[in-house]
Order: sequence, then structure tokens, then C-alpha cells
Amino acid sequence: MAAGEPFSSGEEIVLTEAATEFGNGGIEVGDEVTLNFRNSPAETFTVSGITDEEPVGNAQAAVYVSIDAHYDTTIQTPDGDTEQAYSALIIAAENAGAVDDVKEEAVTYFEEESDAGQLKSEDQEIAVQTVDDAIDQVTDIIDQLTVFIGGIAGISLIVGSIGIANIMIVSVTERTREIGVMKAVGARKRDVIQLFLVESIILGAIGALLGVLVGLGFGYLGVSLIGWPMVVPTDWIVIAVFIGVTVGVLSGLYPAWRGAKVDPIEALRHE
Repeated sequence: MAAGEPFSSGEEIVLTEAATEFGNGGIEVGDEVTLNFRNSPAETFTVSGITDEEPVGNAQAAVYVSIDAHYDTTIQTPDGDTEQAYSALIIAAENAGAVDDVKEEAVTYFEEESDAGQLKSEDQEIAVQTVDDAIDQVTDIIDQLTVFIGGIAGISLIVGSIGIANIMIVSVTERTREIGVMKAVGARKRDVIQLFLVESIILGAIGALLGVLVGLGFGYLGVSLIGWPMVVPTDWIVIAVFIGVTVGVLSGLYPAWRGAKVDPIEALRHE
């Protein structure tokens, strides 16, 4: 509570700090506030307290009223009594270590001891979800997206490696006479292979760096739209560059070997 106390009767309410700016603004503890309800006439309440909580979701302000006086959803129990019914409950454990035990106790209570087990239909189920369960669900979704994106990345690597190989083969073909001159002046097969491998490594490295920059750009745009903080995955950037260089090496092996096998005499005749 930023000011005042929680309400103790149905004639009092608690506001968030954002809600104190409604109307003429400047609402304080002890002031009277009139609220309009959707299906009932307006009522006047006394502000007993103000909270300093942050807005939740799309709600910029909140007003808390007594549930006994303003919540009328009821259900007929198996014993014939009429009691208030709720679609969900939030249970707070004393500490993080007790969460699992509280979850088991809650499931046991709702299924075996409460009226909920008898009142629910066959297509309904009682679910108790902890914060860890919610995190696991989000993590599973992210893992599935990661596998999907990884598959697309794998296909892209194959296509990229084929592209580099084609470029290097064309380069070897166009430079056949140059290879013949190199061999004629004493260049060895190793020198020719090294020449074309360096070129393919450069192509792979440039592609990897451009891919990293584009990925970071789209990532920054995405988190900016969602409102999440930007985290630069340094480890994955290093891995991406390494994979790009590796793809360049593997894609350039055959063209480099092909260039090294060129007969210098035939190469010098090549136009």
C-alpha cells in the first residue's frame, strides 16, 4: 500500500495510483468516489487505500471493491446449498520450495474434497498451474520455434554452400590459363588449392557477417515492437561466423582440387 489500508467493508474501495487520476484527479485516502457499474446503478465509495503496483497487461488503472457485495456468480452445490463460484483461484505458497507440495495439495483438494470434482462435466478438467509450469510451456514453444528456424537455417546453409561451390567452379574455369602460368613458373598443387580455398573462406566469412548483421537488425526490430529488452547472443554470433567459414572451406574443396589438377600445358593453350 502506498497510502491508507485495505478496505474492511463493502462501502470502501482501494485504488491504484493510476486510478487516482480519473475524473478531476488528485484522489486521496478518505475521498468519496462514485463508480458506474455495467449492470447495476452507480454507487459511492470511500477510498480506504492506494496501491503503488505497476499496471498489469493492458490495464493502466485498477479499482478494488469488496467481492461479497459486488460478485454474484453462484452455483448450486451437490448438498443443495447456493455458494459463490469462481472461474479461477490464485494460491500463494510461503516460499519457492513449497510450490510443488502446495500444487499437489491443491489438486488433491479440488478433485477429492471440494464440490468442483462433482460439478465439472466430463469434458472439463481441474488444472493447477505453477509459474514454473507456465515457463515450461513457453520454453516448449520457443524450443519448437528454434527447431523450425534451425531447419530453415540448415536448408539455407546447403543452398549457400552450393552457391559458393558454383561460383568457385566458374572462377576456376575462367582462370584456367592463369593456373597454367602459375604452374609453369613453379607453383605447386598446394599453392593452387590454397589460393582458391582462401577465396571461398572469404566468401563464407562475408556471408556469415552479413547474416549476423541482418539477424541482429531484425531481432532488434522484433523486440522493439514487443517491448522486450535486446540481448546480443555473443556465443551464437561466434558459432554463426565459424559455421559460415566452415561452409566456405567445404564448398571450396572440390573447385580448389579441380583447379590443382589442371595440366599446365593444356591450361596455357586455354583461351
